[in-house]
Amino acid sequence: MKKCSFSAVLALVFVFFCKIGSAQEGYIRFVENLENVVLQASILTAESLVQTNLSKLNVRRSVDPAHENIYLQKGYDLNKDGLLNQLDGFEIIDGEKFSPWNYFMETMPCREKEPIYFEVRALGKDSIPVYLQKLIRFSDNYTPTPRCVAPFKVYLNHEQGSAKIQARNLIAGKMYDGCYQNYNPIDTTITPEIQRFSLEPWYIEWPGVKPDSTKKSFELSCVHRDKSILFSVFAWDELGNYNRCHTSITVVDTTNYCVQAPAQIQLSDSLELVLYQSFSLFRPVIPPIKLLKTNDSLTRFKGFKVRRSIRSANLEPWIELGYDSNQDGQLNVSDGFDSDRKDGFVLSPWLDSLPLFCSDFGDSLLIEIETRDSLSARYTERWLLLKQPAFFVDYQTGITKILEPKANTDYRDYPELSVATLQTSDFLKSPFYTCGIGLGSADFWGRKTLASSISELVEMPDSTQKSIKLNCYDDGAVILAYIYPWNNSSTHPIGNILVYGGVFDEKHACGVDHKWLIHGIAGKIIDPKGALISGVKVSILSADQPLVEQTTSSTNSFFNYSWSWVPYHLITPSKTSDPLNGVSTFDLIQIQKHILNIKPFDSPYQYIAADVNRSGAVTTLDLIQLRKVILGIDTNFANNSSWRFINVDHIFQDPRDPLKAYLPETIRLGPLKGIRNVTFIGIKIGDLNNSAIPK
Repeated sequence: MKKCSFSAVLALVFVFFCKIGSAQEGYIRFVENLENVVLQASILTAESLVQTNLSKLNVRRSVDPAHENIYLQKGYDLNKDGLLNQLDGFEIIDGEKFSPWNYFMETMPCREKEPIYFEVRALGKDSIPVYLQKLIRFSDNYTPTPRCVAPFKVYLNHEQGSAKIQARNLIAGKMYDGCYQNYNPIDTTITPEIQRFSLEPWYIEWPGVKPDSTKKSFELSCVHRDKSILFSVFAWDELGNYNRCHTSITVVDTTNYCVQAPAQIQLSDSLELVLYQSFSLFRPVIPPIKLLKTNDSLTRFKGFKVRRSIRSANLEPWIELGYDSNQDGQLNVSDGFDSDRKDGFVLSPWLDSLPLFCSDFGDSLLIEIETRDSLSARYTERWLLLKQPAFFVDYQTGITKILEPKANTDYRDYPELSVATLQTSDFLKSPFYTCGIGLGSADFWGRKTLASSISELVEMPDSTQKSIKLNCYDDGAVILAYIYPWNNSSTHPIGNILVYGGVFDEKHACGVDHKWLIHGIAGKIIDPKGALISGVKVSILSADQPLVEQTTSSTNSFFNYSWSWVPYHLITPSKTSDPLNGVSTFDLIQIQKHILNIKPFDSPYQYIAADVNRSGAVTTLDLIQLRKVILGIDTNFANNSSWRFINVDHIFQDPRDPLKAYLPETIRLGPLKGIRNVTFIGIKIGDLNNSAIPK
């Protein structure tokens, strides 16, 4: 990227922006954490990138030449010539290629390392466009989520006393490096196949700590008999980024081979997970049997006790909870504590459950379990460094919401009315707890609570948002959302959990046939005076869908409804009939006065109407061509149609020379959600005074 020369362009843009900003009301600025907003979605609307009170927002981005083939695959090559050029709305500025202006933007390229310029354009209150640019450097720190195989059973017998499970065998199908969240790879030449996998018994994510990528397999034996083991299976890209899925394996002993195996008492591999999860409960105490691995010998044991180490600095909560039986202010042998081990801690009494405190996090904890039967007792112990997450919470990942009908409401006319909500309380089984900075006073265990909010995946976190409104547009969809915990800061949450809600219209709140009404395209074709133009053929091409063609009338708009989630829709109007409609010698005189600079055009649409031969300039050749049609020498314009149609939202870079810039005669829409309204302005070729009848 040519940084020096492009910096000059940015400087000019900045000066232009400051000049305009000082002369008008209104503001425009990028949202905070723009990089996070971009990385969390593959389809971005201009409104999601900025905060502004200006109107007609559009966005474009610089295009890496190495990734142009993705743009070709996604329908940006409007004229099908295999190139991305000005005819398709792409613009070269100082050697850099920019995508067309549009209301949405796609962050498609995989493993993009070049900086990308995002540019937002807004129409100011004085109808002068205002521009805002930002350079973002992406880092490829995302790996797509793998899909684990369904839970299954492993059978042990005399010939096979153990079984080795390979991580790769727990991943269903092939995986490609998608790079960005929600991105479906299309071109596998730049989305390489992921071939590195590892697994562990259920893994807890700790800040700054990665799982062990070298653990390719796991040995199952009699120790795991009759136990469903939950595994975390990891997929790794070339840069060491990872993502995971979960499955479980149950070990079954078909021949009672394991009954002869010696009794084994071991702490669970998921011990840290058990401790972590317990802290989100109302009373963070754990029965000892939950800390053990399950095997056949445990069925003979009747008693389970647990004790743990306590550092001298952490004795106070134990005293507050009443463990100081003789009220002497100390925890000693008379209270059931063993003291003065070589590492300077005391051991708690043997208890029926294991208590935890905030003071335990960040410390090394010794956990010891005693199991007894009628003949003997067995012991097992483990040192554990208990790391402290930002928060603790017990929650469910997914729920189902049913859209509820409202009295005296016709959702055919008002499908956007909210009929259901996703709330934080729908997912949270416990409050958010923290051992750090929280709200209010700490409880006996040292925990404080946190506030919570919920936002859709592509939205910015908002500490005041407690619900997501759902309506008929969401029927059949899965809404992905983050629930955020907040302390006393209203600026940034301290983390998030990912949840989802399925939305269904089982009660026909939206009408029996609403699916044909709520997702699609609605638009109209008007002339510069705002009148509807009839007889316009509208072609709508959607990715991997058959071409749809409709013709407008003078009384209605055109409509197309798409029920499939496709990457794009191309809408192109055309009309070739009646070239003499609105054309007379008066128009010849106006063109001549403009060429002689006696009376220049005052509207960019006049330039388009006067460019009769579609050469990109108004010259005497246009006069000759128009005169031939008026005199009946030619029946049609040689290199032009009778009408040209321009996106009504198009902002002319230079209204005094609009023909040199790209003219959007096709509107490209991204995936549809709800009704997307589009409008074209029809310009009658050769009609300079708008006298054509829009028939």
